[in-house]
Amino acid sequence: MRKSLDQKGNIMVMTAIALSAIIGMSALVIDVGSVMIEKHRLLNAVDAAALAGGQELPMYPDAARNLAIEYAESNGAVPGRILVDIDEDSCGIRVTADQTVNYRFAGIFGLSSKDVSQSVYVKLGTAGSVYDGLRPFAVEWNEFSYGESVTLKEGAGDGDTGNYGAVALGLRGADSFKDNVKFGYSGKISVGDLIDTEPGNMSGPTVDGINYILGNDNCTFESFTKDSIRLWTIPVVDSFDALGRDQIEVSGFAVFFVEDTRTEDGAAVVVGRFMEYVASGDIDDSVNNYGAYGLRLMQ
Repeated sequence: MRKSLDQKGNIMVMTAIALSAIIGMSALVIDVGSVMIEKHRLLNAVDAAALAGGQELPMYPDAARNLAIEYAESNGAVPGRILVDIDEDSCGIRVTADQTVNYRFAGIFGLSSKDVSQSVYVKLGTAGSVYDGLRPFAVEWNEFSYGESVTLKEGAGDGDTGNYGAVALGLRGADSFKDNVKFGYSGKISVGDLIDTEPGNMSGPTVDGINYILGNDNCTFESFTKDSIRLWTIPVVDSFDALGRDQIEVSGFAVFFVEDTRTEDGAAVVVGRFMEYVASGDIDDSVNNYGAYGLRLMQ
């Protein structure tokens, strides 16, 4: 009889030990899961921060730093525990953030909290392709300086070639051209691609398109925001020496702030100001840099 009671007692002790172990392990799993969730959330925060800050490079490193901190905090990073490092050439930004995750149950193992950290680096590189927003003009590169006024589309010219800076992206013709002026071409163009010239002055579609832009965005070169529809990315070509409708090769991309349009003897002229800016595109460091950049997210 006593032996039977001893066996029951041993079973109860073993059961209690097993239950304690199960409860302890379950508690530990919950806390470990919480740490993993917070690490993932922190990674999302520094991802968003680095990409947002990168949009301001290379021209505005101070704005890039402030914007990165703002985005990190708005996505849950702890204020005061965010570090932003910008490369000396302003072509890269690293955002690092850390925080303390308090354990809820792991105290039974003598554990109270764990510090977690995440870091992301975003690199600027030369845009080798552009998509979603390319405007239907092309310029020959001429070592433009920041803020320089550049004619994106000429007036009548000499009349020998029939081309004045307009190109056909996607479909040809006045309607497609006007839509691309207003909204940008939705396809992808890469360095080395051949694009069609759009011969003729295209005055009507040009003026209609530019008036739409200016009527919906009244910012200036000194006060624009990065989502301004007056920021145009356009192809750069080595030569616009084309006769009638012809093909020209894309050698790169440049970004301009469109200023205005005017007519000269009934022919539309478009003027923009050159700038270095991040475009919507992919990086290719093997191509020439004309001031249009892409972003690459790196851990």
